[in-house]
Amino acid sequence: MSKRNLLIFLFLIILLIVLLFSMVQSVKSEFYEKKSEIAVFSKEAKEFAQLKKKYKNKKDIKRIIISLNRISRATKDFTKSDQRVLLFDKLNKSSLNKLVKKIMNSSLELKKIIINRGEDGSAMLRVEIKK
Repeated sequence: MSKRNLLIFLFLIILLIVLLFSMVQSVKSEFYEKKSEIAVFSKEAKEFAQLKKKYKNKKDIKRIIISLNRISRATKDFTKSDQRVLLFDKLNKSSLNKLVKKIMNSSLELKKIIINRGEDGSAMLRVEIKK
């Protein structure tokens, strides 16, 4: 009986070691997966913080508005409750094209953009920018 008990005991120990080894391997693989997910999340969080700084930077917004006024002087420039309104009148095709490209390539947070074409070939552009 003692040899039989010893064999059963050794078999149980070997079984326990194999079970623990497999559990350790699964925990290791899960750890590496989570580590890579955390790295991706960290990278996205940093990119989000940079975008937030870019879109909330008041100096950049002022600089973009100044460059829009260099292309064509705004006939009206006023502020509403939470937005700034720029109105450009009597624009020709090239200046309208330049203004629209500049607005679309900028980091301005637009509320509304309206383009009206006149009969004499000129156009009117109204841009509402969130403050």
